[in-house]
Amino acid sequence: SLGASRRAMLQYRLGDPRGAYATAERALQVAEAANPGDRLATLAQPWILALALLRLSEAQFRCHADPPRGLAAAERAEALFAGLGDAPQQGRAQMAMARTFQTLGRSAECERAIREALAIGRRIADPVLTGHALNLLCFLQTDAVAELDCLRQALQQYRQAGFVNGIGLVTANLGRTYVKLGLQHRGRRYYLQALESLRQVDDRSGIEVMLWVLWSIEHDLRLPASGERLQQARAWTEAHGAGLFAAMEEAAPGLVALREGRAGEAAPAFSPYPRNVQKPFLSRSRAVNRTAR
Repeated sequence: SLGASRRAMLQYRLGDPRGAYATAERALQVAEAANPGDRLATLAQPWILALALLRLSEAQFRCHADPPRGLAAAERAEALFAGLGDAPQQGRAQMAMARTFQTLGRSAECERAIREALAIGRRIADPVLTGHALNLLCFLQTDAVAELDCLRQALQQYRQAGFVNGIGLVTANLGRTYVKLGLQHRGRRYYLQALESLRQVDDRSGIEVMLWVLWSIEHDLRLPASGERLQQARAWTEAHGAGLFAAMEEAAPGLVALREGRAGEAAPAFSPYPRNVQKPFLSRSRAVNRTAR
């Protein structure tokens, strides 16, 4: 079970959230079927079970398989870690709860879980947990100044920990905020920095998101680099994508036509897809946010 939990974490970091979800399910099945006659296994079983539950919740969030199940798993994990006195993992389980609460639109519960995780992170001086909490807290801010403050604090925590993956994702979120403020060129510079950080750790899903977002910004700005970026994004999705942007790859010509005012040419690129699949073509925020959190 412990090996499968570790493999699940590696899979979703390498851009295979569905594979991670299946692996985490196996880890949970093994943990729940532990032999009660094995004294060592019995002593370790609650922690191993809690870890399997946490990995299941984290993988679920990334592939959006079953949010209610993911929330139940995170809540069980949090209770088990709390009972074991494992504050770092308890805080991470609270973060898993917070992400799923946000997916379900339960913002008050999401903020409460984030702030509980943040309090633990600060109490035990865990910069990675503290950074996770501050990074997610930024999505609940209605004021750009408060959002940027959360992100800068998160970036400081991740730098203190040397957590390159976190540095990349928070840098991308800084880019997202500046783009929202209408500062596309500044936002693009942050996204380029984020792409470089994520390449250092081979975060394949993060790299995929950065390439598509950069293409979108560069195309909006009419930059010459946008054509080459589109080719990079399509090649990456074809080689490494986990399905998140597969439809985007097919619809890219339609998006180009739409942004260039050729609506008649754009329509055929979207018509084969139902409305729930067309939505990501019109807004990149949901895919980007899920990765960035």
